[in-house]
Amino acid sequence: MTEYQIVIEETASQTFTVKADSPQQARFIAAVKYDKGELVLKSGHLLQARVSVHAPDGSELLPFEEL
Repeated sequence: MTEYQIVIEETASQTFTVKADSPQQARFIAAVKYDKGELVLKSGHLLQARVSVHAPDGSELLPFEEL
């Protein structure tokens, strides 16, 4: 049997609330809070899950497809 590397990619979302004077400031505040670990996705809404298969050297054998 051959070993393969399986790559699973998930895209999730969760809604957070921040107070700001403008949408741009809200995005900036969210980015800062995210970088500080203050906005962490918990069991948010899973939007997508995909899988691909790679050889042991990391080269892709099968491209991503939906799970």
